[in-house]
Amino acid sequence: MKEKIGRLLTTILVCVICFTFSFEQKDLKAGFATTLKLGYLKEDSRYIVITIEKSNGEKVYTSKRLELYNFSGSFISQSIALEVANTPYKLTEFLVLDVNYKVIFASPLEGSALAYLVNDPLPISFTVTKNQITKVVPEVLSTELNPVKDFGYTAFDFNLIIPPIRFQTSVQFYNPISKNWDNTNANVLIKGIPSDSTLYNDSIAAMTDTINVCDGYESYKISVSKSGYFSKDTTLTNAELKTYINNPIVFLLQKELVYDIDGNVYNTVTIGTQVWMQENLKVTRYRNGDSIPDAAIIGYFEAKIGAHSERSLISISVDGIIYNWYAVIDPRNIAPPGWHVPTNLEWKTLINYLGGENIAGGKMKEAGTQHWLSPNTDATNESGFTALPFFLIVTGGSPDWPEGKRGHWWSSSTDTDSGDPIYGGLNWVSGYFGTEPFHPDPVMHEYAYMSIRCIKD
Repeated sequence: MKEKIGRLLTTILVCVICFTFSFEQKDLKAGFATTLKLGYLKEDSRYIVITIEKSNGEKVYTSKRLELYNFSGSFISQSIALEVANTPYKLTEFLVLDVNYKVIFASPLEGSALAYLVNDPLPISFTVTKNQITKVVPEVLSTELNPVKDFGYTAFDFNLIIPPIRFQTSVQFYNPISKNWDNTNANVLIKGIPSDSTLYNDSIAAMTDTINVCDGYESYKISVSKSGYFSKDTTLTNAELKTYINNPIVFLLQKELVYDIDGNVYNTVTIGTQVWMQENLKVTRYRNGDSIPDAAIIGYFEAKIGAHSERSLISISVDGIIYNWYAVIDPRNIAPPGWHVPTNLEWKTLINYLGGENIAGGKMKEAGTQHWLSPNTDATNESGFTALPFFLIVTGGSPDWPEGKRGHWWSSSTDTDSGDPIYGGLNWVSGYFGTEPFHPDPVMHEYAYMSIRCIKD
């Protein structure tokens, strides 16, 4: 089980101990001390180690060890002297040691892996002023579960001493292939209420994960998001969140559904960085409401306008509608808002993510021979793309390969040499899927009818 560290804050009040000064004195000095709130640190805290620099980077104190004194519940360090200056100093190292000189707390450095857990990682700038008290507030994290590099230092091991709220969670989606709710990776954002402080914002893996967040908030708002799925939000009280240490909070994500102008509903699938419709387009109107003519009425190749054919190998509800090239490029847009016909580059991104042309098709095709002709070689549909065979109409309105042998999908791109439109295709006897230009009949100068599979903007 992977474990992540949430945002742990231990407030350390730093005050300047003022000496008695003469106003005439030219070489003015001021004192520097730290106060640690008891209850945030263990009582065996005995020393601090600090490094202080001037604004130009010159070190004033380097890994200076100071004793801590317990005064009525607060830890106060021994004083050190700093010159009053017009420019600020920088606190660049802050460690807390026990009686055996073991580092038990530390302030993370800016840019380190744990810097996000505190509001103000080191270095912290501060000034000392004659006859005034200055407060510096470094936040420290306990040091037992994390390697030194996560804090930005190089000399000690870490363990988590201050107990956060630790809880388990998992995010699941319905897998139509396994017909089970499977764990999936997702982003988790946690905010403390009522201050709306961001306590955690990171991705979790496809597993039951453990997250630690800072205690002390009245309630916690947890938001879970994943591309291609509807987000889930829940708010738990402090006490409720603490009940999930052994039984995880399970978030069930529902797929993001897409609706076209005709009211058809499409499932979606995330493949790599892309979100695709899981079904072929079946719309009969452009985005603005204008009808896409039926090729059976106007003729498949008679007019150089966008057209569709409702001839189906399986059924329109399953394998959709096929369209000519003019419908693809029509400026009225055939895809639903937020979606578009993929470019050739987007098809190639999909192909490369699935391992290249020789095997991508197998990962895209629906498995089995219910719709594909046997042997449907290499078909696993592990990508979730669920490619089905369909008509490819090229000449005279007669379908080519209607027996479940092939599937073809338009891209919105044209070949740079010929200017012909580019399409992608796969077949029943291999796992190959590639894209190439479709060369129209040189006499008719018209284009074929193929399926359209949309991709999210």
